[in-house]
Amino acid sequence: MKPKIFIIVCLLLQPLFVYSQSGSADSMTLSTYYPSPRGVYKDVEVSNSVIFKPVTDLSAISDPEEGQMVYVHNADKQGFYFYDGTDWLPVSSQEEVKLFGMGHTEAQCIEAGGEVVPVPGSEYNQCRFSGSACPIDWTKLHEWSTTTSETLLIAGCTGICDSMCTCSTGGHAWANKAQEKCTAAAYQQVGPHGCERISSPKTKYANIIQVGCW
Repeated sequence: MKPKIFIIVCLLLQPLFVYSQSGSADSMTLSTYYPSPRGVYKDVEVSNSVIFKPVTDLSAISDPEEGQMVYVHNADKQGFYFYDGTDWLPVSSQEEVKLFGMGHTEAQCIEAGGEVVPVPGSEYNQCRFSGSACPIDWTKLHEWSTTTSETLLIAGCTGICDSMCTCSTGGHAWANKAQEKCTAAAYQQVGPHGCERISSPKTKYANIIQVGCW
């Protein structure tokens, strides 16, 4: 057996790093002692790779430090994340995961203020933004949206015709569905039971509050 070689560098208030190599040139033992209550690794055996203990919940990490990196593995995320001082952001290959249409990445979606959500029936995801339109350089994905109902009320109706001068668009939760609309016009009562249109029809559209983009 080859003799072990130990190199120990100890600086005041700095990490204590211990390295030893034995047996194969491709294998080593790494011990690190860092003056922080988080992220202390000891006796990590390296053989052409390093294994990180998986973290399932990023929100459970109290007081993360800027530059801290973890490996996340849960139902929604899998990959390396680092803390930029404000948020946990994906790193490495996670940044290169393409969205539906291959025009943008998941990392670009998050950076632009969007939310990565699945496209049912597809292996790719899309980016959901708040608002009625996609950001510049992004393209709307089909009819993916969330809408809220709007009401149209036409002035000038008289008598029994009042109900014909208003309409409601309706709305829908997040779905691949067209924006709702309704049409109404002004009517006046003619005789005891009749109504006559006295204005051109007007159209009202539902309010789009979320939109899917790629």
